[in-house]
Amino acid sequence: MDLKEVDQLIKSGAFKPAWDLIKSITPSDVERSQLKTIADYATRVGQPLFALKTLGRVMKNHREGIEQASADEVFTYVSSLIRLGFLNEAKRVLGDYSGLECPEVYNLLARAEMGQWNYKAAASLLKRFLEATEPDSYSHLVGSLNLAACLAVVGDVQAAHKTIRTVIKKARASKAKLILGNAYELQAQNYLEAKDYDKAKASLERSQKIFGGGASVWSFYAEKWKFQLELLVNGAQPDLRSQGFQLVADATSKGFFEGVRDIERMIAVAWDDEQLLYKVYFGSRNEHYRERLLKSFTRGVTVPEAFVWKRDLGREVTNVLDLSHDIEQTEMQFHLLKVLLHDLYRPVSIGYIFSQLYPSDFFDPFHSSDRIYAQVKKLRSHFKARSELTDLEVTWAKGAAQLSFSSSTSLFLTSKTSKPVSKMNQNVVALREYVGKQWFQTSQVGREFSVSTRSVQRWLEEARVSYKIEEAGSGRAKRYRFK
Repeated sequence: MDLKEVDQLIKSGAFKPAWDLIKSITPSDVERSQLKTIADYATRVGQPLFALKTLGRVMKNHREGIEQASADEVFTYVSSLIRLGFLNEAKRVLGDYSGLECPEVYNLLARAEMGQWNYKAAASLLKRFLEATEPDSYSHLVGSLNLAACLAVVGDVQAAHKTIRTVIKKARASKAKLILGNAYELQAQNYLEAKDYDKAKASLERSQKIFGGGASVWSFYAEKWKFQLELLVNGAQPDLRSQGFQLVADATSKGFFEGVRDIERMIAVAWDDEQLLYKVYFGSRNEHYRERLLKSFTRGVTVPEAFVWKRDLGREVTNVLDLSHDIEQTEMQFHLLKVLLHDLYRPVSIGYIFSQLYPSDFFDPFHSSDRIYAQVKKLRSHFKARSELTDLEVTWAKGAAQLSFSSSTSLFLTSKTSKPVSKMNQNVVALREYVGKQWFQTSQVGREFSVSTRSVQRWLEEARVSYKIEEAGSGRAKRYRFK
């Protein structure tokens, strides 16, 4: 296969034909020197799990000390981890590398911070990356675009504008269509922030011309910012509110979940709608996002201790569910329920779920998903066993899970609902689930969870607070069992 053809398709934004070529490849049939490139392309077209599987054996051998992975292989693998939400694991893997020696570390850490809405930290990391990267490289161009996005979010309009102009100039010269279209859209956002509405409109038109119409996410983003432009120019007119909720419906049908969240935020701010603001707030558990959300609501607002969350605030509900008792249970499926409540707008990535349920484990792209599927199955059984919860379902698609329920059902959410679960407690639950009532040794558990025996000993110390543990033997032959 000519991988240059795949590269050109990706740079032009033709992701589907590029993916059709990539998925026809069997990783075991190609030379190792090509695996990194194939995995990189798979991630760029939105197939990071394929990328993890492509480099999965290489990274497993690397962790076990059998054969060293190259820095490029590690960084490509980490890039895929970040796309799937394995932010903490990505940072752990990168811990062996210095940003001074390997500038890509800065870029990858920045993307992890962006995934957590921490744009200030991301901007600082991206500046270090760009200082150490060849100015004419494609990676420098992408990094510059990401830096401009971070600067725009944190409100550094002048620095963002200067960076965007540089990106546009370089993207035109290199015919990087995808970068150019995104740069114009970002430029429009920046002009909106500066209240230069004529230039914002012109930039949006340029972005739309590049991406065209249709159902692409980029076309939708352009429509979203056109809506924001009309709000700023014309004010909160009744017909614009209807238009906004039509965009919400459109985004929902196409799976543009962040678009739903963002447009509802725009409507809440424009119409001073506290109830809609609370919906966005309680449906979005990331603290960096919540902080930005409350700042955008110009007058002071006091967030209530509890809120009845429903998908359509204008619709009467017949079923209000309080899940506070369920999330206090110690079984692993209830930890999964708490994780799913972390975000009620978009499906929760497999990476975030795995890192929350099994925080000390490395993800195995071939087998670890089965552990999550098993908990999903248990949680579904719990819902079916309780008549008041039968409207709840866990849906799974494209490597992410979501708590689903009909428009006639709402969730009673409190601050307790979003209280983080102790990582040590999660490890104890995972340990009990693995060993059951059987005898086990710390070395056996360490191999299964890819942690040191010292870590397992700490888990046992924590477990003794709540459980009785029987011991037998001594030294290396010492065994344990939950009574």
